[in-house]
Amino acid sequence: MRSVAKLAVCLALFGDELSARGSEAQPIRLEYRAPANCPDEAALFSRIRARVDVRRASSVESVPTFGITLEDAGQRIIGRIASVSERREPTSREVSGADCSDVVDAVALIVSMAISPGAAKVGSVSERPSDDALRDAGSAPEKSAPVASAVERPRLRLLGSGQAEATFGYVPGALLGAGARLQLFRTSQYLGGPAVALGFVATPTTERTLPQGRATLKFTAAEVFVCPISFAISASVHLLPCGRVDIGQVKGEGTGIANARSENRLWSSVGALGQIAFVPVRPLVVDGQASILVPLTPYEFIFEPNSVVYEAPRVGFSASIAIGVMFL
Repeated sequence: MRSVAKLAVCLALFGDELSARGSEAQPIRLEYRAPANCPDEAALFSRIRARVDVRRASSVESVPTFGITLEDAGQRIIGRIASVSERREPTSREVSGADCSDVVDAVALIVSMAISPGAAKVGSVSERPSDDALRDAGSAPEKSAPVASAVERPRLRLLGSGQAEATFGYVPGALLGAGARLQLFRTSQYLGGPAVALGFVATPTTERTLPQGRATLKFTAAEVFVCPISFAISASVHLLPCGRVDIGQVKGEGTGIANARSENRLWSSVGALGQIAFVPVRPLVVDGQASILVPLTPYEFIFEPNSVVYEAPRVGFSASIAIGVMFL
């Protein structure tokens, strides 16, 4: 009778041990490479763990290994998943999508389903990848489960930047200035158009010396850009063609001459602008701009009787570089 009791206790303890082992997190190994503006390996692992109970494997454990590579292919991100099972059997899958985060979601779902086929039913709606990425993966979302829209709706994003600008044609040499800009994008991606921007640029005082005396000029301008469309060169680089309007003030002051005086005049111009914006790592955005400008206020400042200090050109040019942070 005692032997039977001891056997029953052993079986119970053995059963508890098996149950405990079955409830342990499953070890996996990830080898992950992606562009800098995509979610990192920790974010991918977090999305996998939201669906299945996993942990990172130690170096001595023989576990499934998933090699994941995300590649920027212009307007789409391509994700490749190569896995090796414990039996050293290789498999591979490929997904693609317009948004890097969506592709990482699809990769997380594929890895989760490889570990546990029931993983597709785990997680909230926000944790599911887009239908587009799932379709490329060869898996469709379950019709009985609510899913997010296949196409992400455009949203507003606000970029705040500091900028440096060089303008040519208004004075001999380059007219250097510095300022700031706010740019509002309406896009379904992290960057894109249409967009509108409002900024300002102020230049240091520029001096011109003539035989009759000296004159100083200073420009201050508000800038408005309107960019109706954009072109994705890659997932992290966009080109925006824009129209531009500048409104500001030019101040001229004479010194070292008789009856010297100063003048403040309204100054304006219109033009065309090309903007190339690059996302090295979120939320940083670096952009460069080149503009052709046509002045609308053809003023000239002179030393009487006819020595021209400043005369508005027919056409001017400008180039600028800006570094900013995406707030929304």
